[in-house]
Amino acid sequence: MAKKPKKQPTRHKMITGYIIYASEIRKEIIKKHPQKNFGEISKIVGVEWKNLAQESKVNYERRAQEANSIAKIQFLAAAEAAAAAVTTTSSLSSQSPPSNEQQQQQQQGQQ
Repeated sequence: MAKKPKKQPTRHKMITGYIIYASEIRKEIIKKHPQKNFGEISKIVGVEWKNLAQESKVNYERRAQEANSIAKIQFLAAAEAAAAAVTTTSSLSSQSPPSNEQQQQQQQGQQ
C-alpha cells in the first residue's frame, strides 16, 4: 500500500486587531455575564470594541500585524520544507530497482 502524500501547509488566516481584543476580553465578559449565550457575548464584545479608544485599537492592530508577519514566515518555512520533502521522496521513488538482467550482469562481472 502506498503512503499518503503529506499535506501541504495551509495558508494562515489573517488575524485582526478585533480578533486579538475579542480573545482577551471575552473571558472577562463571560465572568460578568455567565447567563449569556455565545451570540449575546459576541454582541457585547462588539459594543466594547466599538467604544474602545482609537489609540487602543491601533495597538491591537499593530499586534495583529506582528502576529501575521510571524505566521507568514512560519508558513513559508513549512511550505519550503514540505516541497523539499516531496522532491526528495519523488526522486527516491523514481529510481527503480535493478532488473533481473542487470543483477545477473553485476554478478557475472564480480566473478
